[in-house]
Order: sequence, then structure tokens, then C-alpha cells
Amino acid sequence: MGWARSLCSTRDRIAAAAAFLVISTGLWAQGVSQTAHRGIRSRSGDVAFNIGLSNLPSRLENTSSQPILGASGGINLSRHVALIGEYTYQLMSSIREESFHTQLFAGAVRLSLSGNKVVPYLLFGGGGSRLTASESYISASAKGGYFAAAGGAAIFIGRSWGLRPEFRYNRVSLSYAGPTANNVNSIQTNSVQFDSGIFFQFGGNSSRK
Repeated sequence: MGWARSLCSTRDRIAAAAAFLVISTGLWAQGVSQTAHRGIRSRSGDVAFNIGLSNLPSRLENTSSQPILGASGGINLSRHVALIGEYTYQLMSSIREESFHTQLFAGAVRLSLSGNKVVPYLLFGGGGSRLTASESYISASAKGGYFAAAGGAAIFIGRSWGLRPEFRYNRVSLSYAGPTANNVNSIQTNSVQFDSGIFFQFGGNSSRK
């Protein structure tokens, strides 16, 4: 009967090995499938929320980095071209009793390179800017526009969401009233910012065309 026990033991080992092979193959295939479906989908929507730092000055000589909060939304016309709208709110350094913040409203084009899990991109955009200074219960604002150029990468963690770190250059122009009605002062300044956030992609066509 020893040979029978040995045969049963061998069969058990073969069955266990086969089961392990089937399960491992299934998990590997599932992982490959999920990775293959990651990436930007044509005609998909995209929303993102980000946080970071910028050195946009509240005065020309004050360039300390301050936090920014932002949100964006748009549509991926293809796997490589997206049109988006952006909003950025930046806290700024206080000077004496005055507190400052700046809001940026923009439209932009995002040009994505090839990739699935990691998709590098370039971004170019521009829009309106508004700097507000507040002291006690009094506030004043300066309005203008800005141009932005950026580079970053969409890092897909899941099929439809991930992280998006970005480095950006902003050229901001602002105008405000001078001491007389016909006197208008203007400010032009450069700033750089680094931010990162979470994005979500929904809908669209998963075709690789």
C-alpha cells in the first residue's frame, strides 16, 4: 500500500502545482490587462485638484514661496491633446498690516506624449489674474492677465486616476489705479511654481488610435 500512498501524494503535489500555476497566470494576466488599459483615453473627461508652492511676490522684492490651491477640468480630444480650464488661488506674504492673495483663471492646452502608466506632458495657457490686498475691513484689487508654460507627468495608479506633479512658469501682468483718475500703474512679474495633485478620468474611448 506504500506505493498507493506515494501515488496519491504525487497526484496531490501535481494538483497543487497546477492550481498554483493557474492562479498565478490569472493574476498576471489581470495585472497586464489593467496596465494595458491605463493611460489617457480619447474623448474622456478630466478633473484634478492640486496643491503646491509658488514664489509669486506680493511686492516685487518679496519672493518667498507660499502655498497654492487649484482645480482644473477639461476634455481629452485625443490621447495627445486636451483642452482644460484652470483656477488657482494663492496665499501671499503679508506686508505690515496688509494681507494678499492672487487668483488666476485660465484656459490651456495640454500636449501629452506617449505612455500608459506614466504620461509626460507640456502645457501652455493664459487668462486673467486678480490680486487682492486687504487691511482691516478695506480691500483693493489689481487686475490683469498671465501666460503659463509647464511640464509634468500623469502617473496612473489606477485605470482612471492617479497623481500629476507639475513644474510651471507664470508671467503675470497687473494694473491698478494711481493717485489720479488718469494714472494707471502696471506690474509685470515672473514666478515659478511646483504642485502636485490627484486627477480623475471618466468616460472616453479606450482605443489606441
